[in-house]
Amino acid sequence: MNYCSATCQALLLRKETNVPEESNILIGMRRHSDKTAILAHNIQLLLDSQQVTIPELAKKSGISARMIHFILKKERTASIDIVEAIGNAFGFDGAHLLMADFKPEIVKGGRFDRLYHTYAEADETGRHLLEMQAEYMSTKKASANNPNVVNRLAG
Repeated sequence: MNYCSATCQALLLRKETNVPEESNILIGMRRHSDKTAILAHNIQLLLDSQQVTIPELAKKSGISARMIHFILKKERTASIDIVEAIGNAFGFDGAHLLMADFKPEIVKGGRFDRLYHTYAEADETGRHLLEMQAEYMSTKKASANNPNVVNRLAG
């Protein structure tokens, strides 16, 4: 059975059984989530920043150029194996490509992984302190960029 006939049969099955659209049971035809858009954005970011072409990425990752195009256009969802292969081709973990605020320069140096492991190994008080420090620094940055922002944690 080819992909088209399997998809058509799945669509008919959905119609006959009144499966809600949100159930996402169709492989390759799922409703696109925020993660699909994030993945497409992050792959494009890496393609642009590292000046890599889609055919080069396809060769390095072992994923077809056609599939990469589908992912970038958000026409297909990617399996975990595909995300991992593309991430590895760029020197990242696949999970990094699903991060909404992906910053390659932070992840590449291992700083993100060190911070994650520090947080994971900390007790509840340590985690709270890390969260407060992160919030303080992001608020401090926002305050420097906009004098109207009040620093809630200072003082």
